[in-house]
Amino acid sequence: MTVKHYLQRAFIINRQILSDEAQLEVIKTDLERITPMLSDMPKGAQVGSKIEKGVAVMVDLKSKLEDELKGLYEAKAEISNVIDLVPDESAKPVLQMRYLALMPFKDIAERLNYTERQIYNLHDYALTLVEIPETFQ
Repeated sequence: MTVKHYLQRAFIINRQILSDEAQLEVIKTDLERITPMLSDMPKGAQVGSKIEKGVAVMVDLKSKLEDELKGLYEAKAEISNVIDLVPDESAKPVLQMRYLALMPFKDIAERLNYTERQIYNLHDYALTLVEIPETFQ
């Protein structure tokens, strides 16, 4: 795996985090809307059990998504730690903005008062300073 591919995992991780958070929000909203209906009319036993089964499935899915999110945040933190180890203080912000803040090169150049070409060159140089953890090599 190249350094660039390793760092680009942050883009994929971030998209998955956004997706999981959106799914969690829907599940939470659905769970909050479930309320018991009280009536003096006799009901069959299946209605309650269907609701209970549905809630159990939603709670399980919520738990799985929360576990996945935890893993995604840990992976993103690992990428952040790898970038923090870059020894050149002028190159490090380029990597942080690109791979952690997910900024386009044009915006990074404007933010750091460089030309876009300078940012590309600094980015290429910064990539040579990154050391990928052994587990990804």
